[in-house]
Amino acid sequence: ELARQLLPNGCGGMMAFELTAGEAGIRPLFRELAESIPFSPTLADARSTLSWPAGTSHKFINPEDRRAWGITDGLVRLSVGIDSVDDVITELDRALTALI
Repeated sequence: ELARQLLPNGCGGMMAFELTAGEAGIRPLFRELAESIPFSPTLADARSTLSWPAGTSHKFINPEDRRAWGITDGLVRLSVGIDSVDDVITELDRALTALI
């Protein structure tokens, strides 16, 4: 709903979300999604992928600078491919629920 308000003309297939567990939640989430939405150190594939900026693309940046830029240890990037939106939502819901 927020994306519709901020981007009335539509938006791309990439989003980011913060895990309240921080880095401790990364491996369990990625493990839960490994079969349906695999980890990828780079983004923009035909299939949906996950990325962890603090451990990949931004891992050599000073942690204080990363946090100042909004790149926390719990930040996950999701790049949605040509998968069914309903399948992506179902898999994310399943994996995030498993973290609770």
